[in-house]
Amino acid sequence: MNLLKKITLLSIAFSALLISLGAQATLITNGDFENGYTGWTGVTGSNFIYSGGGNPGSSLVLNDGPGPVPTANQFVSGLVLGTTYEISFDAKTFYNCCNNVTILGAGVAIDGNQFEFLVTNGQSWTDYSFSFVYGGGDANLSLSSQRNGTDSDAEFDNVSLTAATAIPEPSIIAVFALGLVGISFARRRQS
Repeated sequence: MNLLKKITLLSIAFSALLISLGAQATLITNGDFENGYTGWTGVTGSNFIYSGGGNPGSSLVLNDGPGPVPTANQFVSGLVLGTTYEISFDAKTFYNCCNNVTILGAGVAIDGNQFEFLVTNGQSWTDYSFSFVYGGGDANLSLSSQRNGTDSDAEFDNVSLTAATAIPEPSIIAVFALGLVGISFARRRQS
């Protein structure tokens, strides 16, 4: 096999490896709520796991009708300072009765960022996503409803937190560099 073919094959293999790194796993435990409240804290009051009502499977309903802002929290480990992350989830209303049509009544917060959104009565499952750059602050992810004085309930499912861009580990870069050095030596020997 000539040197050009070896370099091409090595480049294709390395590119495939980098692409596979882009599909990172979520940093959230039990974001589909199939294991009840496992991994989540602060879930109290009228909040409950709705088995069979999720998108698909189970979901978390946040409601405390009306009262203090109901929340569900999860500490996230492994966040890297300066890295851009994306929070994504599905949400809809559960009770279809009391959600405000203009005031943002649901939210998700982490690292000092509060993202609020509207969940309307009769809304089917809707995908939401928010991005933030981790600044080294609070790594507690918080889901909430009934924000801003509303009685807006929210049902959550498929909560995910992933790095928006994949950064290869230094060991992967080192292995690739050693491969290029080896090819360079082999080429010199052939000359």
